[in-house]
Amino acid sequence: MARRIATATAAPSLPLPPRLKVKSVVAADRLDQLIEHANSEVRHLTATLAKWQEEFAKDPAHALEWSSNTFRDAARIKMAKEVITFLGFLRAGDEYSQRTEETAIRIVHTEMIKEALRKARYPEHSTSVPSNEMALAVNAARCEWLEHLDRAVAAIDGAL
Repeated sequence: MARRIATATAAPSLPLPPRLKVKSVVAADRLDQLIEHANSEVRHLTATLAKWQEEFAKDPAHALEWSSNTFRDAARIKMAKEVITFLGFLRAGDEYSQRTEETAIRIVHTEMIKEALRKARYPEHSTSVPSNEMALAVNAARCEWLEHLDRAVAAIDGAL
């Protein structure tokens, strides 16, 4: 009977909490998640813009009256593609250097902070209203990606 109780109360093996994983594993997971999220966003928003193009073909004036979401979606696609390109380039490295996933994430995070602050400090002042609107939307999308990158960096910092 004692043997039966011992086996019934044995703790099941549980996966390690994320904070107990080593930094390299967390960084690789987070980099993959960032790229997958960016690819997903490009697919989803491209479909949304295709629907807007259909509406534009039917009634351009009406579609343009309600185009602020279109600016936002186009800006989010632009930033997602930049994240994919930048992280992919840094992950691949070149013949002179190889960077870890952690370093790649930190470089993109740092560069995005610099660019977001620069665009906030020195906003574009074109005579074209749509150009100014797009510049604002791109920087807002950049800030959304900074939130994703902040979470990735925090997860890496919380790892062993």
